[in-house]
Amino acid sequence: MRVLLCLQKEGLVDGYDSVNTPDDLNNILSAQATEINCENTLDFVKNKDSVLREIVSKLRKGGRLLIKGNDLEEVSRAVTNGFLKVDDAINMLYSGRTSTSTIALVMQTLTGYGLNILNVRLSGVEYFISSERPQ
Repeated sequence: MRVLLCLQKEGLVDGYDSVNTPDDLNNILSAQATEINCENTLDFVKNKDSVLREIVSKLRKGGRLLIKGNDLEEVSRAVTNGFLKVDDAINMLYSGRTSTSTIALVMQTLTGYGLNILNVRLSGVEYFISSERPQ
């Protein structure tokens, strides 16, 4: 089972079962998902750490967790260097969000939950982390 944690209906992707609220995670059995994709969603949920812990519990052994988001430090750096306007940064970081993250903090949280980091990319202000629950 491949799961997409998507807080908006327009984010549906073929090949994924969509979860539109963190409460919908309760409909997935523990250790059932082969992949969970969280693109630009974790900063919009309340209690991000407990939601992330719940997401990890839904991964089967060898299952992958894909996380994409905006890195607070990179956004700050882009504003400081003139690559991003302050108003754009404010909209990017705070419009509807309940928190912000850095790539380092997300990686630390994932390894704290026992996941192995497979791949990390940073493109502009956006990060992508691929991790896996050990076999």
